Amino acid sequence: IIAGVAVIVILGGFLFVRLGQEPEVAIPTPSPTVSPTSIPTLEPAVTGLASVFGQPVDYVLPESSRADIFQAGTININNNNPAKNVLVWAKTPGGQNYRFSQFLDHFAVSFPINFFPALQDNDFNLILTKQTEFFDQSGNLIVSPSAEMLLTPKTALAVRVIDTTEALTQLALWEDTMAENLTEFYDLPVQIEAPPFLNNTYQGVAIRFANFPYPDQAIDYAIVTANNGNDYLVIANSREQMFSIIDKLL
Repeated sequence: IIAGVAVIVILGGFLFVRLGQEPEVAIPTPSPTVSPTSIPTLEPAVTGLASVFGQPVDYVLPESSRADIFQAGTININNNNPAKNVLVWAKTPGGQNYRFSQFLDHFAVSFPINFFPALQDNDFNLILTKQTEFFDQSGNLIVSPSAEMLLTPKTALAVRVIDTTEALTQLALWEDTMAENLTEFYDLPVQIEAPPFLNNTYQGVAIRFANFPYPDQAIDYAIVTANNGNDYLVIANSREQMFSIIDKLL
């Protein structure tokens, strides 16, 4: 009997303790606040080259990536502007400016994956140049070029460089496939073997170039320190174009 009473007392005490406690209330844990600075944003397009060439002309790129359709639009711009070199802003149908990487993607031009950290991707323009130097199949200078030759401008790509050493390293790596990557865009003659890139110098600027097979159909590239204090990578389509752009930049 004593043992039974003890059990009842213990159970009663246990029930008293459990029933007498306040119920536990779960305290909600606040969700972490996302800082606005953690959301990446694209910097607006700029053009440092406007201080050198004047305000750029807008060119809404056709949705087609065909180089001949693109070239038709450049002819119209070239004819409506008397300058030797015309600065152009490539735009989407929605009015946004193409970045350098987006422009290459539009025309399916492959490039080194580590290229763009060395560039300011949003400081990009096209430069259209009136070409006057042409060569025949034997390499002789054409004295009287046709109207079509003179009306069709050469197109250069110009983008600001923020790390010259790394940009030159990536460009050297790109040389292995650059001719193949740009042949369709620049409408270069098909070669049995891609011509090697060679060295040239103009106005103290180091140039790398490959002719297809003469200087009026070529890939020339250089990094030029412009008179606005910025460095620019210029990828040109002829020797005459590269020399003309360097003259303007210095």
